[in-house]
Amino acid sequence: MGMGRFPKPELSAGGVWFGRCFLSSGAVFLLTLFCMLTSGRLMATVLLSAALHEGGHLCACCLLGIRVRAVRITFCGAELLLEELHRPLRRLVVAAAGPAVNLLCAFAVALALPQMPQAQLFAGASLILGLFNLLPFPPLDGGRILLSLLELAGLGAGAEGVFHYLVTVLLMLALVPGTALALEGNPSLLFLVLWLLFQQRAA
Repeated sequence: MGMGRFPKPELSAGGVWFGRCFLSSGAVFLLTLFCMLTSGRLMATVLLSAALHEGGHLCACCLLGIRVRAVRITFCGAELLLEELHRPLRRLVVAAAGPAVNLLCAFAVALALPQMPQAQLFAGASLILGLFNLLPFPPLDGGRILLSLLELAGLGAGAEGVFHYLVTVLLMLALVPGTALALEGNPSLLFLVLWLLFQQRAA
């Protein structure tokens, strides 16, 4: 496949556009911080896992003939901006493709190269990324999968209301162990739940 000229970056509010790819200032800050706090090897491993994840979504879009309008990379991760998907089965396939690629890569590499530390690091990063994105909360892939399943179950227009109710209940329940762990000195789960609650309200 031929390579065209790399597009000239176009400044925008809060970031920069490279053709149809938007890179936010928050993403640049996060990447810079990650580079400062971790090794280059770990950075490359995580970025490769993330690239394969998005590649899974892109492959599903290509196979289904879905147009990708743009790619947006923000502080919260990468997001494909797609044309409107009216059929829930198509949305489910596209959403599940990213985590599926991560999980397949993780198990394949772990089984094929069990003695290579770098390969096992990649397998672990892919496994974590895949499982994390399957959590049934927006804006993660698991949230899109859950909403699509509710629509396929025949709830119709009421699927979104049921979805937001389920998500809110699950997050409220998760606040209990999150708070307990935070009181013991590990606030990571509490921060995650609060971030997901913020995303839920912003959706």
